[in-house]
Amino acid sequence: MRIALAVQFIYSFGFNLVYRTLPAYLSTLSSSAAQISLVQTAYNAASLLKTFLGAGADKIGKRRAILLSFLSLMAIAFLLSFATSINHFIILFFLVGMTAGVYYSSINALVADRHERKTETLFRLESAY
Repeated sequence: MRIALAVQFIYSFGFNLVYRTLPAYLSTLSSSAAQISLVQTAYNAASLLKTFLGAGADKIGKRRAILLSFLSLMAIAFLLSFATSINHFIILFFLVGMTAGVYYSSINALVADRHERKTETLFRLESAY
């Protein structure tokens, strides 16, 4: 549980750091407000695939799904450092949204699976988010 909370803290810290500063950075790409909002829309639209991604995560296992999501996030973060247009950001944030869906669902399943009082455990995890 401690490792899961530590990993969650690291992920949340990085996400919030990017989430808060990204619109200001995207405005330097001469993007309109509508284009900038498409980046967040792409991230949220990826949640439509959570059912399919959850089935895949069940097949490979929760721990492997978490590991693969972190490896994917590292690769996407690397690609984001080379993104030069708003379209690159839209596509990459769609991929981040898919990866985050796998991560959040897998970590919730992993934490709740090990405890008898699942609801209390999930509420604790939500407070860590």
